[in-house]
Formats: sequence, structure tokens, C-alpha cells
Amino acid sequence: MLKNSLLWFSLLVVLIITPIFVFVARVYSTTPANLRRPDYANHYFRLQLIVEGDQVDFSESKFQDNSLQSQCSDTLAERPLYIAGGLDQVVHVRWAGIRGGDVLKYYGINNLGTQDGFLGYRLDQTLWPQKTITKGDFLPLPDENSEYWVYTSDQTGAVFYRRRTIDEFNLLDLETLFDKQSTLTQQREEEAEQEKLWDPFIEAFAQEEEAEQESEDEEMEEELPQDFLGDVVIFVQEEEPSIEDVFERFEDKVKLPTVRCSS
Repeated sequence: MLKNSLLWFSLLVVLIITPIFVFVARVYSTTPANLRRPDYANHYFRLQLIVEGDQVDFSESKFQDNSLQSQCSDTLAERPLYIAGGLDQVVHVRWAGIRGGDVLKYYGINNLGTQDGFLGYRLDQTLWPQKTITKGDFLPLPDENSEYWVYTSDQTGAVFYRRRTIDEFNLLDLETLFDKQSTLTQQREEEAEQEKLWDPFIEAFAQEEEAEQESEDEEMEEELPQDFLGDVVIFVQEEEPSIEDVFERFEDKVKLPTVRCSS
């Protein structure tokens, strides 16, 4: 009798625990580490998306998140990214490690092969994983035979753009895509390096050198705003766009906001 009771109890435990383990495994397999336990970030880029000849207008109210505009602290933002201020093209990124594919999925085009409706599961809020919900299905879906033609640039003024694959855009975090670190990322790396090699004499010299560099930088005109990574233009259509079409898109850029969160 006792053996039968223990057997049934063991089976019950297995039936309860197995789905939990399966779900946790799914969380880890479908959600990148940066989304499971997000970290604060503060950078932005311009995005132009042309689907079957029609350019998406990100200044429309359905894309806007003006309530997040005031989140200018070093605390983790409620959402991973947002567009605000009635501006088109300008996407603000507030979680570290966000990829281009996350941005598209957040607004309605899922090229990541994961479940629709949310970017992934967070494990830093409660004992049970919480979904990071997407903004909505607002982007027009491409035709079946259409391809993605992706171009990036981190220049201002004259156009110097680079052809990219859609996999690069979808799977690389934005700082890696543009090969440019935000101020916050630079600060973190410098702090980590200083912790490894801390010396009071070296620190004093570094502070003096930094002050001299700041003085020199003030005399130089800054080409691009701080923490601006660059521009992305994406055509979704069957045929490759002409050089003139690409050039025209990079020339048609909205003015960057003058008021930004400081790192």
C-alpha cells in the first residue's frame, strides 16, 4: 500500500514539474539574455521603411509613445524602445542589446521566427516569467515574393551608405550593426577596465588627460549628435531599388531631436 502511494506521489510530482521545466526551457531558448534580464541603454537611430513602394509614416499616433519621452534617468525604462514627439523615423532604444529584428517585430513584422505579440520573457520582475508585449501589428506585411533590401549609414551630409543583409539587421544588436558604441557603453567598458587596473596615480593622470581632451573637443564642431548611431533604409519589394532611389531616401532624413536624455 505504501509503495503504491509513493508511486502515485512520484507520478504526480513528475506531472507537475515536467511542464514547468519545459516552459522554462522554452523561455531560455526563445528569449535572448538581454531581454530576459534587460539592462538600461540610451541611444537612437533613424529608420525608413518602404514596403511595396509606400513609406511607413512613424509620426502617426499609433506608433507614438509620448508618455515614455520623459524617462530620462538611469533606471530601466518600461519598454525597450519607443518613437515619440510626433517625429517620423527616429527610434529611441532604452534596453541594451536591442536588434533590428526586435524593432520590426515590436511594430508588426516578425522576421525572428518567434511567437507573435511579444519580444520575449523577462525573468527579473517576478518569480514567474513576464512577457514583454509588442506595440502592435501596425506595419504592412510584404508580398510573398518580396525581398528585403537594407542599407545603413553613420555619416551626415554627403551620402555614404552600405548594403546589408536582412539577417544582419535582424540578428545584430544596433551598436554592432553600426559598429558604433553609445556613450553609455563606452562608459561601462571604461569603468570595467578601471576596476581591473585601478591605481590612484593612473586615475589622476587619466582625469587630467580627459580634461585636456574635453577642452580640445569643445573647439571641434560635432558632426553627429551624441548617442546617435546612424540611419537605416529598408526597401521591401521584389526588385532591387536603384541607386537613385536609395540616395533619395538618405537625403530625405528628418531633423534629429535637440532634446535628448543624457547618459
